[in-house]
Amino acid sequence: MAVFVEGQTEQIFVRRLLTEIAGSHRVAFSEAVVKGRQGHRLILLTGHSDSPDTGCDYYIMICNCGGDEAVASVIKERYDSLSNQYSQIVGLRDVYPSSEADLPQIRRLCLHRMPTKPISPRLVLAVLEVEAWFIGEETHFDRLDPGLSVDKWASVMGFDPRVDRVEAIGHPADFLGKVYSIAGLSYSKSRTSVERTVHALDYGRIYLNLGERIPAIKELIEEFDLFFT
Repeated sequence: MAVFVEGQTEQIFVRRLLTEIAGSHRVAFSEAVVKGRQGHRLILLTGHSDSPDTGCDYYIMICNCGGDEAVASVIKERYDSLSNQYSQIVGLRDVYPSSEADLPQIRRLCLHRMPTKPISPRLVLAVLEVEAWFIGEETHFDRLDPGLSVDKWASVMGFDPRVDRVEAIGHPADFLGKVYSIAGLSYSKSRTSVERTVHALDYGRIYLNLGERIPAIKELIEEFDLFFT
């Protein structure tokens, strides 16, 4: 499977999510980053890459496209080679800074002239950012710091992720940073910051419960489950 994401945050999260879903299955991963300009893009393998010939059951490439608008265009540009190498193609991008009202237009533009044979790529749109999903997994906060109990920060922020709709948060990454600051922590797009949050998440809850509240997570998990079936 080839998974195309808009940035480093999504790449880190998707790899951890896939690892958790895979369970005892042997999975080889490679990570890639897109370099170059429109029409002259190169996909370069970076970081750790497992060999697909080392007795693994599944092989997954996760590519950082370096921007939300690049996800669909990279898939379109490289579709011929992708369809020869992979059984599934998945794209994940944020909607921010556009609004939720722009969702139908964004999806339409992304899928315009998207090849569908022999493989129909699946595009998942995180509303408004994948950080909304982190907020929705509200048990992770006090694992980072006991001072970040949901009861405490919800009263400060005027928002309770247990009952309020996280997809309605205007700028989830900024919101997440403000919540963390209550305990003197910070949040940024740096690898260290993202990995700290991603490692604190409860993936059992994400898999079993969060999809009922956040449709995009359910859509993504369904696609990953299909791959491991």
